[in-house]
Formats: sequence, C-alpha cells, structure tokens
Amino acid sequence: MRHLFTILTIFLTVSVAHGQMKRANHWYFGYQAGIDFSTSIPKSDTSGKMETIEGSCSISDTEGNLLFYSNGENVWNKNNFIMPNGKGLFGNQSSSQSSIIVPTPSNNSIYYLFTTDANTYSTRYSKIDMSLNNGLGDVTSIKNILLYNSGTEELAGTMHCNAKDYWVVGRQNSQDTLTFYSYLVNPNGISDSIISKFRIVNSLKNSVGCLAFSQDGKTLCFSSFGTDIYIFNFNKETGQITFKDYVSHYTNEQVYANAISPDGKKLYITSWTPYGYSMLSQFDLSASNITASRLNIDSVDYRNGSPNGYGFIGQIRLAPDQKIYVCR
Repeated sequence: MRHLFTILTIFLTVSVAHGQMKRANHWYFGYQAGIDFSTSIPKSDTSGKMETIEGSCSISDTEGNLLFYSNGENVWNKNNFIMPNGKGLFGNQSSSQSSIIVPTPSNNSIYYLFTTDANTYSTRYSKIDMSLNNGLGDVTSIKNILLYNSGTEELAGTMHCNAKDYWVVGRQNSQDTLTFYSYLVNPNGISDSIISKFRIVNSLKNSVGCLAFSQDGKTLCFSSFGTDIYIFNFNKETGQITFKDYVSHYTNEQVYANAISPDGKKLYITSWTPYGYSMLSQFDLSASNITASRLNIDSVDYRNGSPNGYGFIGQIRLAPDQKIYVCR
C-alpha cells in the first residue's frame, strides 16, 4: 500500500534561495509513492520504483528537474533505474532518516549521500558523480565511508551562513549524553566533525528518532523514543550547537518525527502513546512555557490495527510549497 501524505496547514513564506527550494521539487517515499511539487498544485507521482519502510531522500537540480533518489540501501536515477554501483549502501530503509543528499558547492556534478543504519547504527557517506553514465550518474568507488559508529537513525541538513556550503548533522547514541556531529560540505569535500555534547536528565532509551532544522537553519529540534523533545540553537558559521529549551512529553509517549513551521514559530511532532493512539501535536515556540502550549491536532486509534497493519501517524515534513505534510 502506498503511503498517504495529507496537508497539515499553510504558513507564511520566509526568504530561501529559489534554486535551493526547487531542489526539493520531487519526493519519493513509501511503496513506489511520490509527490511532484514542480507545478502550482502538487500532484501525485507514482513513477518511482523505490520501496521503503521509513526513511528516503530525493534531489532535483536547481531548475527542479529530478536527479536521483534513495532509501539508504539503493540509489535510483531519474529514469527510475538503479545507478551503476548503486546497490549495497549501508543505510537501512527501516531507519527513520535513512539518507540525505547534499550537493557539492560550485560543482553541479558531485553529490554526497549520507546514510544511517538501523542494525549496526553506523553513519556513512557515498559520493555520486552525475557526469557519469551519460548524465544519469554513478555511485563512485568512494562508497560507504564510515563517519562514526554507535550512531542513530537521525540525519538533518541546512545551508552554511555563506549560502553556498552545507551542514549535515547526525547523532551518536549514548545513555546520558546527547552527542551531535556537524559536518561541513564545501568544494573541498567533507570536513572533520564539529562535536557538541549535552548532559540530559532522562536517559536515551532508543536510537529511533528525528532531527529537523528550521527553514532558516538557526534552530535544530531533536525527538526520539523515550525522551523529551530538545530544541537547540545552531551556529550556521561554526556548526556548533547550543541548548535552547526542551519540551516535556506525556508519560511513556514515544515521540517520533518533528517539523518546524516556515516562520519558525510552531513545532509539530508525531508520537505513539502506550494506550493505543498515534498523535499529531503542535507547540508554540514563542510561549514562555512551550510544553503547556501543546495542542493535539489529530489522533489515530491503532489498538485494533488498520488495513495496512500500521495505524500510525509517521513522518512529518515541510515542503517547497511552504505547507507541512504528514504521512498516514
């Protein structure tokens, strides 16, 4: 069954480079499902051949034309064929954020595909050269290069303050410490990591979760099973992360994905409760007590299952049309 995305709401647009926005024109996800944002009204796109349980990524060129997509295990080109050397990536389609694609600044041919694994929990990258295979791209011999072990299923990216380079952030798993690795992608390649660490009160019980940047890249939100939601400031020049606030979750609630509104004022999460409901909730990030501002927007009763066996509200993501989409 193809995953269904429903529109949550509309917000004011903030300033983002037009070409970079077009790079997200095509989404592929779920079981051969997709959305095409290249028209004024987004439309369904079921031409993709990818099957994925959770994480996926897609990228277009600066004009909005599809280049390739991945579930963290394989890479498909724009014609929906697996690239040469595009099999056997060490990501995992059951990883919540299995993969993320980053273009190399000043080089329209070279891309880096970062992956996370849901078994060994390693975070790696591979290099893709779009000048090969008659412009359809190949995964090069620089493949499955280890960044760190004991990782998690979380990856997020944003632009450097110079509006040219990119930051990619992942988390390393540890019991009582939030450890984030920031990697700068510039014309020279991938930098050494910038490490930010935070002691937390409640232990981290699970590597499942999500990282999400605000659209301006200045705020980073972390959510994971078995812990509160943490909000950080992100320094777009240095890659350093500093603590800003946290949001308490319900007792035994498992928070999964999160997204921040384009104006940076609202936080949205999806979660699963122990009493059989999956929830979509909103928080006001400008409130003096963010936890108390919680508004539960929707819920799904999955105590008796559902037609596809999963009654969950899953991934939540901000789209190029400045709307937030929720996977049901």
